Amino acid sequence: NGESVSSAFFKGISSCMNKCEDGNIASCQLLANMCTLLLYKIVETNACAEFRRIAKKYLLECPRKQLWLYYMMKKANGILKKIYIEIMCLIYFSTLTQESSKLHIFAMKYALNGTFLGLIKIKSDDLHLCQESDVDEDIAFTVGTRFERTCTRSLQYLWKSSELFYYDLYLANNQNKSELYPIPVIIRNIVLNGEFVNMGKDMSKWRLVRRFFLRDHISGIEDETNLKDIHNQPVAKVFRYVSEISLKIRFKSEEIPGTIYPPVLTISYAEATPDDYMKDKKVTMKFSVSYELNQESTMKSVKIAVSVLSTMAFAWSILQTYSWFRRSGKHAVDLVTLGKFLVFMSGNLSTVFFIVMFFTCLYWFSFFKRQDVIYTVLPTQVQEDFLSVYIGIAFALKAVHLIHILFVQCSIDIFYIDWERPRVRASSVSARVATTSKNVAETSAGADTKKSSGNLLKATPDKINAEMAGVSIWRTYYAANEWAEIQSKRKTSLCIQLFGVLFILNVLGFESSTLAALKLNFPPEDVHKYVPYSTCCRFALGVLVYLSVAILQVVVRKGLYERFVEDKLQQYVDLCSVSNVSVFILVTKRFGYYIHGRSTHGKADVNMKEMHEFLRKEEEDLCGHRGLLPDTDQQTFQILLPPGVHDQFLRLLVPLTSYTQAADRMQGVGGRLAKVDIDRVANTHYMLNKFLSGFIDHSFKDLDYIVKDRVMLEYLLDIECYEVADRGYFYNDDGRSFSSVLFYGNESILLLFDVLLFSVIDIASSDYVLSMILTFVVAKAIQGLRRSAGRRNLVRKALVDERFLT
Repeated sequence: NGESVSSAFFKGISSCMNKCEDGNIASCQLLANMCTLLLYKIVETNACAEFRRIAKKYLLECPRKQLWLYYMMKKANGILKKIYIEIMCLIYFSTLTQESSKLHIFAMKYALNGTFLGLIKIKSDDLHLCQESDVDEDIAFTVGTRFERTCTRSLQYLWKSSELFYYDLYLANNQNKSELYPIPVIIRNIVLNGEFVNMGKDMSKWRLVRRFFLRDHISGIEDETNLKDIHNQPVAKVFRYVSEISLKIRFKSEEIPGTIYPPVLTISYAEATPDDYMKDKKVTMKFSVSYELNQESTMKSVKIAVSVLSTMAFAWSILQTYSWFRRSGKHAVDLVTLGKFLVFMSGNLSTVFFIVMFFTCLYWFSFFKRQDVIYTVLPTQVQEDFLSVYIGIAFALKAVHLIHILFVQCSIDIFYIDWERPRVRASSVSARVATTSKNVAETSAGADTKKSSGNLLKATPDKINAEMAGVSIWRTYYAANEWAEIQSKRKTSLCIQLFGVLFILNVLGFESSTLAALKLNFPPEDVHKYVPYSTCCRFALGVLVYLSVAILQVVVRKGLYERFVEDKLQQYVDLCSVSNVSVFILVTKRFGYYIHGRSTHGKADVNMKEMHEFLRKEEEDLCGHRGLLPDTDQQTFQILLPPGVHDQFLRLLVPLTSYTQAADRMQGVGGRLAKVDIDRVANTHYMLNKFLSGFIDHSFKDLDYIVKDRVMLEYLLDIECYEVADRGYFYNDDGRSFSSVLFYGNESILLLFDVLLFSVIDIASSDYVLSMILTFVVAKAIQGLRRSAGRRNLVRKALVDERFLT
């Protein structure tokens, strides 16, 4: 702390120097101890200066009796790696057996007066001031194990139990214990020319030494002091202790696997005063062991992979934006187009970052845990922070993408086309249909479209009521209600995901494999107190288990459940056919989906006997097929419309501007229709139904379409190769393309968001249980939001009374 102390211990320095020069080794060691207590500070005529002078003399006169306390400037100058190469030998670990996987560290121990106390083999507990470990085996010295121990001790305890010893550390060759290699020491508190040279990151300024102590209660005792304890013994004005000590081992990657450099010991000292002692201050101390390997090639590969895949993501985002641009009928790039590009880019970059980080961590996790000879070690804390940042960015970008998905799905244009006709005489029905077709046919996308719309709306309420006489709305409400149910359904069950992941990671105990250690023979709960979890390993294992459970769910659902139990999407298509209701969906101005639900029997408002008869005829192939085209079963399509269809669709919805506002009020008062102009709603619904059914029936020569298959390029790139002018295209699909506007069809995006959320929480908490529970809660909340917003959109766009949506 910069406070000056006139120490009584250094009063005998002159006598000590004389004896040392005369060849008294104990006096030389005492002089070295004095220098160590000064933290190697060199001032003219002090212990360190005199020691260096005498050491140089011994080196010249008798090299075998050299006194080694400092790494000389010519050897310690430059980067620490250079010092390794010049002066440190290598040690080879052949295999990770119980004996050859241990660090065998010895220490030359000296008393305060310089007496040599012997060469002793030390345990990790000898290198710190915490309590002894409760694990029998010294796991801190197991090669490849990242060890961390933090403790809080009473200052009075440390002060009273002080024993001042000095240590010079050596590492023994595990194949030949007689070969000892000196372990250099970096003391952070060393001051040179007024600068803490070992504190900075400039390794060329670092000064390495040999000797250290753990606590010092001697040098702080002044010559004439009034500080006494209750036993009238002098008390140090300053008490020093090791606050942080770390052992770092580096592997030499370019040579034979398993080859290491001798460790480097880094020490930080802290000081305490008698006031701290009287207050019995609690002090915190930390001891750690870490391993490093030159991972520059791996990190370079990661950056290259991110760059290459990001370039591909950029190109794919441009293609997606171009596809959306054409489907939206735009003619010039605007801010909305740029916004779409940024959203697509966010989603694709998120996927790229996730893939690269996952496979990088999986590589480290699998190779590190399964190696018998050390080829690699886990990434350092800095490298793990680098990976964590990319994972966090991937999560943020995927969240933006998911919000966009929610907005698009909850704002689609959707309408239910009712094909049912009134129960009247066939001649009357034909006449009315002909009249209606004539009126609706007048609507076109040309210059006279506005006039045609006016003709459509000239239908009187009496005529509309006559047209709708005997047609039940229940079938439409039923189809809309089922849509509201399936819109937030996913391919995976969140409950199964929750219990499956936690069962594998916690109940089966796979979480213990994410400890930053190679092979330990102790229960994880005993080891985890000292061996931290590896962020890299936790991410790799967590994602691997999460995705495995999810993929297993999808395989079971697609291969077994939907084939032999129930298929919700196919059931919905069948429901539309039985109900005589088609679903018309527009995602953009020109692009959407169509579910053809027109009954082959021409009607669906029938009694039980008639319905049974209809189904029997279909089973026995005694009637037409359900497909849009004659003699086909294709009922679902991707549609690319001519511009006039969407224009007319919006034009017919104009009278409902007031209803849209009323619908908002309706939801605020329990779904009541008291303030809604129901005549206007019914009229608009009728006109939309007539227009869209007429379009499907090819009733408008200026607004027509053809049914065709996608070419391979269109299928692969999700883009249409044909220009749309006055004729649209209905593309045959696999029966599930409309799931793109449901959660079911976006499972990969939702799953990736879930697993990234799970990983981010685990990185912050190192707790799989908490991560899984919070992920479950957030996923459920998103499902609830999608269901609620989707119901609201049905009310606004499909003109469905919310009171009938359960």
